[in-house]
Amino acid sequence: MKKIILLALVAIVSINSEAAEKKPAARPAARPATAAARPMASSPAPSAPKRSFARKYGTAGCGLGNLVFGKDNQVLAATTNGSTYSQLFGITFGTLNCEGGNLFTTAENMDRFMITNKVAAADSIARGEGEVITTLASLMNCSAQEARLGSALQSEFKTIFPKHDVPAGEITDNILTVVGNDAALAQACNVQI
Repeated sequence: MKKIILLALVAIVSINSEAAEKKPAARPAARPATAAARPMASSPAPSAPKRSFARKYGTAGCGLGNLVFGKDNQVLAATTNGSTYSQLFGITFGTLNCEGGNLFTTAENMDRFMITNKVAAADSIARGEGEVITTLASLMNCSAQEARLGSALQSEFKTIFPKHDVPAGEITDNILTVVGNDAALAQACNVQI
């Protein structure tokens, strides 16, 4: 009986979280077209907004624990996920912030690599070359674009490492954001954000 109640609770929470994510954004009020509001022909076109890659969960993974405790308390989130089997439910039905696809698998593999290689990664990315760049290119399946990847990561070093103690998952998300915003790399590495 307790398991049935627990599964019903998980289902309700996941349905509510999906409904909250799918609410349409409010449209801004339309402005009247005036001569002053229209851009002049000689003004530069606005640049495309930068997109970013970010997962909705921390190291405890997706599940009920993530929804209840968020990214802040990973110990309680992992305990809740393990004791309620909510990750199994979430992964099976695509709920509870459990997202899938090749990009998320790549991100998980990059996380494992970054956990033990953060210092070497900072060094290689600062130089724009090295073993870490080679490994990242291999993990993202774009070894043919290794030089371009190294150059792109080097030019965005401060974006990837905004502070000294960046967690491995955030480094991964920042790298995937840089790659996803470079059209050639995004296509070569199959990073669509």
